[in-house]
Amino acid sequence: MPVKIDRPISTSGGPPTIIYGTIGGLKFGGTPGRPAIINGNSEIVFNNTAGGTGGFDALTIGQTNGGPEFLEQLQGKLLHDPYFTGPFNVLKAQMANTDEGFLARLKEGWEKKHPGATINGKILQNQWNATLEFKQNEALNELLTRMSGSTLDQLPATYTAVIEKQHIALEELSRYIASLPSDAIADNFEDLLGGTVPGTGARGNVASLEYVSYGTPEYRDLFKEFKEKIQNPRYNYEGLNRSDVGGEAYYDIYNVVLNAFSWITREKQSKVPWDPVADKAEVRAMITKITNRLETTQNANGGVIRKKDLPGGGSLETRYLEQWGI
Repeated sequence: MPVKIDRPISTSGGPPTIIYGTIGGLKFGGTPGRPAIINGNSEIVFNNTAGGTGGFDALTIGQTNGGPEFLEQLQGKLLHDPYFTGPFNVLKAQMANTDEGFLARLKEGWEKKHPGATINGKILQNQWNATLEFKQNEALNELLTRMSGSTLDQLPATYTAVIEKQHIALEELSRYIASLPSDAIADNFEDLLGGTVPGTGARGNVASLEYVSYGTPEYRDLFKEFKEKIQNPRYNYEGLNRSDVGGEAYYDIYNVVLNAFSWITREKQSKVPWDPVADKAEVRAMITKITNRLETTQNANGGVIRKKDLPGGGSLETRYLEQWGI
């Protein structure tokens, strides 16, 4: 179990004097009214403002009591935790076929669905990898944002809602891909990336990679609409279809833009009930803000959009992602 709150420990037979827990492989402890301990040596002070009584329900992950340090350590731990990173690594390996026949089939399948488009298989593989990076960062941002300001007793439910839910969905997708011959993987690349994937997942159809963690069908449609807009040829991204034959520089930018959209529309991703007028209008307003910023950036920098010219130099920190919605 990736998250566990252990039985409270009392050395006097009275109220608990210390409570231990584990999340994402990171061990931590909280003493009501006293410092919490990370890995047995670093003190993170989760003060109990209720006067030293209560358990984890009274210990808040705040901005001034060690909360940021705890979340920073947790992020670093998760990035090395096989439970979190494992499904991403498997999905990356499943699309890493370097056989010329596979790459040619990727190219042919894409161009058949997009008349007039010219692309190569390596670029499509890098789009898959960029999307994996995007979904990983999206989950981390969501987890840390939910945890900030919450109490320690809420950690298991938060972790389950974000990390465990994503882990299950990614494993369902990887099992489905594993059941396909390589030709079928190439032929169905676009659906595996961001379409409808048949299967026998716990929720019926298996979620495609882009739609993992998006519970609202209307939001998924708007995400697809957004992606089509930012891939419009009017935007001249550094690296695409030039000397950078794999599109690495382009997908660095693409990853930032996807993260920006996800961050500023995060409250809509699984919203129930969905207002078909108001919610759709709000998401579309954010799409316009992002495309306007891309156009402004391009016009101000010699007709090319470069990562260094994006907010925060293309940083994925949430304080810079927030600027895309201003």
